[in-house]
Amino acid sequence: MSIQLSLTVYGPELGRALLNDEEELAYALKEMAGDAPADMARLGRDVGDHLYGDDRDSVVAFLLGLAGAIEAAE
Repeated sequence: MSIQLSLTVYGPELGRALLNDEEELAYALKEMAGDAPADMARLGRDVGDHLYGDDRDSVVAFLLGLAGAIEAAE
C-alpha cells in the first residue's frame, strides 16, 4: 500500500526557499546539471522568453556570479 502526496510550489516560493538553504540549492543545481539537455543555448533562450526587462540582466548577473563562486570553490 502507498500514499501519494501532491504539492504545487511556484517559482517565487521555490526560489526564496532555495536561496535560504545553500545545501538544497547545491543539490538542486547538481541535479539540474546532470539532467540538463545537450542544447543549453536552446534552453537558455526558452527560459529567457519568460524573463522580462531588467529581470534578464539581474538573472544573468546572478548566474555569472554563482558560476564564478562555484568555479573558485574548486
